[in-house]
Amino acid sequence: MPIIHKVTRPWIQSKTTKPKVDTNANRDVYNTRRHQKERAAYLKDNPLCAECQKTGKVTPATVFDHITPINQGGDKWDLSNKQGLCSSCHARKRQSERSRKF
Repeated sequence: MPIIHKVTRPWIQSKTTKPKVDTNANRDVYNTRRHQKERAAYLKDNPLCAECQKTGKVTPATVFDHITPINQGGDKWDLSNKQGLCSSCHARKRQSERSRKF
């Protein structure tokens, strides 16, 4: 059987992969039955995006959001730390939270 040699190409830089950082370290909270029930009840009672309402828009809330993130000291279960957001407002909020970290 012939020997197959590994071809090396020194002109091609090897890809270095960055270690994955869990951006959602509190994922275990979101998978609980308690959280799912609270989310469903909250969005039923508060069906509109809190941020859009401030500007006079009427947009359905699809995300059950912690106003102060858990990893920044926000309470996991306190309903006064929750709000309903549309996906675009939630993405904007998450982006601003990430940019403040660095």
